[in-house]
Amino acid sequence: MKNNSTIGSSFWHYLLLPTCLIIIFLGTWGVYEVNGNHIWNALYSAIQMFTNETNDFNVHEWKILIARFIAALLFGIVVIYGIMHVMQKDWREKIKVRFKKDHVLILGLGKIGFLLGSELARSKNKLIIIDSNEANDNISELRKLKAFIILQDIFKNRGLLNRVAKNAKKIIVSTGDDEKNIEIVNFLSRVPFVKSIDCFVHIDKPTNSIVFKDHLKPVGLENNLNISVFSITQSTGQYIFDTYRPDHGLETYDRDFSIVVIGFTQTTEHFILENFILSQFPGIKLTIYLVNPNPDEIETLLDFKYPYLSKFLNIIHLRLEDQTFYNNPFLVFDPGKLEKINLLKTARILSFYIFNDDDGTVMNYAVSVKQLLYSEFGDNRSIPVIACLTENSSIYNLVANNYGLQKNNDKIDSLKQHLEEEFNIKIVHTFSDVCTIPRFIEENEIIDLMARIINYFYFVSYALGNILFEELNLLIEKELKVSETEKITAPLYQLINGKMEFWEKDPQNGVTDFPSALNKFILEIINNLVKNFPDIKVLSDSNENPLNQIEKRIFVDLAEQLKINETDLHDLLYMKISIEMRWHCLSDRLKDSNRYAARHHEIKNKAYQQNKNIPAISYIEHNRWFAEKMVFNYRYGEYPGIPVETLMSGDKEKINIAMAENKERNNLLKDELKIHDLLIDSSLLKTEDKKKDYDLFLLIDLLEQVKNFPKQSL
Repeated sequence: MKNNSTIGSSFWHYLLLPTCLIIIFLGTWGVYEVNGNHIWNALYSAIQMFTNETNDFNVHEWKILIARFIAALLFGIVVIYGIMHVMQKDWREKIKVRFKKDHVLILGLGKIGFLLGSELARSKNKLIIIDSNEANDNISELRKLKAFIILQDIFKNRGLLNRVAKNAKKIIVSTGDDEKNIEIVNFLSRVPFVKSIDCFVHIDKPTNSIVFKDHLKPVGLENNLNISVFSITQSTGQYIFDTYRPDHGLETYDRDFSIVVIGFTQTTEHFILENFILSQFPGIKLTIYLVNPNPDEIETLLDFKYPYLSKFLNIIHLRLEDQTFYNNPFLVFDPGKLEKINLLKTARILSFYIFNDDDGTVMNYAVSVKQLLYSEFGDNRSIPVIACLTENSSIYNLVANNYGLQKNNDKIDSLKQHLEEEFNIKIVHTFSDVCTIPRFIEENEIIDLMARIINYFYFVSYALGNILFEELNLLIEKELKVSETEKITAPLYQLINGKMEFWEKDPQNGVTDFPSALNKFILEIINNLVKNFPDIKVLSDSNENPLNQIEKRIFVDLAEQLKINETDLHDLLYMKISIEMRWHCLSDRLKDSNRYAARHHEIKNKAYQQNKNIPAISYIEHNRWFAEKMVFNYRYGEYPGIPVETLMSGDKEKINIAMAENKERNNLLKDELKIHDLLIDSSLLKTEDKKKDYDLFLLIDLLEQVKNFPKQSL
């Protein structure tokens, strides 16, 4: 949206001044010809036309008529423009907002909002930005890109927020203040969105993020708001793991390997946790050499915050004696050999990761590490160094610009490219690389697609049967109430009647046990759906995205087995069993759990290609789930069962009530108190629980199809 001075300037140059000259010219010419007065009198009479004053000249002269008409029209336009100019902050924005649809809405122009907004504006995406700080320097930069910016305090104008949010495609809340972000989400959670909208909320403080994810429940299907919490430090840790994974470049998991992490920041913590959850390799326990000037303090801190890290990671703390690595920190004493060994030569180190809150220190460390590696191996490229810049200073940009000038290259990325090509130093910018549309939205969409499919597969396997039982039971009860002649044409009645072999007789009274019959019938349906699910083919040349293709296949199979018209089945069950609805029912924490399973897909796929014996490698999925639950602060505990005397009573009604109460109590322990009875070694799992890990490997081919699906078709 242009600012007021720009609009006024354009109006003056392109409309007002030329029009005034035309009026004066025609008016002067017409008056002079009619009255023959002195030219200056004619000019004065022409100027009076702007005020619409009556003159004694011939009003039927065409030049005078045209001049007076244009003057009156111009006067009206100026009056209307003046009113709009005064009220433009409200009215113009209200009018424009009403016609905006399928846009990305950014609330808050901090560093994150500015980077995402700039990229969206450059790529001509539909975009609305709301910020209350008129002095924000980022506003002028975005206006140069013709971004639509509304300067309003959304806490005082909730109606505006309601309007722009309802028609949005995605919402990004990043005001820079956790409390404001939480208050905005609290308001948005009460807005009745007509379609599903992804809402990304930046929460900087880790404790706020934990509480948000643990206790924020789904706001309800009627709201359609999918809330995802993120922090820039966690996102950076995830980005570094996904982009430069420890096993990157390995073809097989044939022997142990390790990585080196230098420096300790909040991003380092998140990166270590990502490795704890996702670095689950068959037969390998990842070793991390954590190098710091104060290793004892870091070890104490990690033991206090994350006492479980040693279960899936070997973390070895090394002291950094000097900032130039002159004293090799990898020379350590080996008690077995009673001598010092050089870990650079004895350990299989695949990559170095450097973190520090000062960008200059990160750059110096990266160069010093390369010097050390060259002095040890005579090679400056074989082992990659990933250097994470916080972008808290402009030192890198200054050096990069200077390098570009020297090379006659105005691209700031030329230094980044040079460091990677010549020295295998990979620069990661905390904001510029992480807060991008491809990473933040498009890649998130791919991971979320895969996560939705994983969630839906488990829903079909373990929850769909209960919903089918409830809905079919109600339908069949209605059908059995119709007249005898109508029974013949009742589809479900015909179907159940044809499945009489599933009906069982109660041994006491010989009456048909209808619930057992229906349960067996549904079990057969579920088994067929689960069996066919991994074989679904996603057509990349189709106009439909993968979720729609998978969902359609499930509904077609279900309709065929139930002998019900697909449209009727859709009307009956869509709001309860669709992929989007099942995803929308999840808390942000459970969505994260499915996302981690999706992000671990590459490792599972590599392990599967190396060893097709799924039972031998499926334990890595249990380990990943186990580690994830530990990071989410879950704890092992057995769930109480149904009293033996109740089971032995034989009273089915009493047993069913006890089962329902027990399920509710166990869900409370799991969801609220975060107690889980499967936080045990994979070798101790029951067969049915091992199957959950096994089944995820069956989805590898389907997830690969989705991962490689053309992005423009999503």
